[in-house]
Amino acid sequence: MNIAYINLNRNPERNEYILNEIKNNITDFKTLKRIEAVDGKEFNEEEKEYWGSRKNFRTMCNIKDRVYSRVGCMLSHKKLLEYAISNQLDNILILEDDITISTIPDINDIPKNTDILYFGITLQEVKEEKEKQTGKYIKINPEYIKVFGGFAYYIPSLEKIKEIYNILFSLKRNGSIDNDIKREIHPRCNCYILNPCPIKADEIFMSEIGYSKNQYKTLKKEYC
Repeated sequence: MNIAYINLNRNPERNEYILNEIKNNITDFKTLKRIEAVDGKEFNEEEKEYWGSRKNFRTMCNIKDRVYSRVGCMLSHKKLLEYAISNQLDNILILEDDITISTIPDINDIPKNTDILYFGITLQEVKEEKEKQTGKYIKINPEYIKVFGGFAYYIPSLEKIKEIYNILFSLKRNGSIDNDIKREIHPRCNCYILNPCPIKADEIFMSEIGYSKNQYKTLKKEYC
């Protein structure tokens, strides 16, 4: 795998932390790249006026500092995907810097139609499935679950990276990266969850974008 992670310049302790997590738990990777995150807290007045308008950024949040941080997160993921495309990477594992990594299993048997494979998630259950899926790869069906998790997801080819990028960033109006992926990618693409999830969001760090990690239900142990 090629790995790229997002880290703000003002968070050097997170940079050290995520590097240790990667190097101690993922031994088989081709490239490792730090992407300097876009810091919404450093927006100038013109940028704040633009991104603070719901005409330009989709959000229900009224707290401007959180809005700017969510814009920064979205732009950081965009920047990372552009890095992958410009460097012609044949796959990419995208990580945020506040995660805990367990042993990553072999994924050479990934379903051939995979657009995104989640290594870690949070979710909301829409309604209970009649039969729970089992196995190493759980396909996301938005009818039953809403999956969030920009903190650890894998795109298996350059073609898919370009496809995901074009879908997300040809929108007239972007929102938070998790919601845009949930809204635009999950209904039209083949997205899976690696079961069990080897990566979790770590609560030792406070969220930069104001999400509470307890606001979403976690997948039951037997499910993922």
